[in-house]
Amino acid sequence: MTVNVHLLLVFDYHWRSSLYKTTSGADCEGMPKTNRSPSPLRAVFGANLRAVRKDRGLSIFDVAFQSKIDWSYISQIERGQRNVGIDMLDALAQAVGVPLIELLAQPAAQDLPEEPPAEE
Repeated sequence: MTVNVHLLLVFDYHWRSSLYKTTSGADCEGMPKTNRSPSPLRAVFGANLRAVRKDRGLSIFDVAFQSKIDWSYISQIERGQRNVGIDMLDALAQAVGVPLIELLAQPAAQDLPEEPPAEE
């Protein structure tokens, strides 16, 4: 009986993991892909997190320690490369000591960097 249960669990694991493969067979990190482009709010959050962190004199390692999130993952968040859940957003806001809404706020027009002139 134990062997049958083990075989069933192994089969179930391999079957479920095959659901998250691309047509080329590449692993999709356990999640189905979407055709939606990343939200601009992802970049806003990341830029605000980096600005607040630097204004408060915190290193990325300080934030990683306080939030219990790997520093390399935080770096990717700051660059707008990662889509994070609400619990992680809250942990990062607490780590830098600001309300979450402050990290999600769009910067005012005067705070935006000027766009370089178009090259002709």
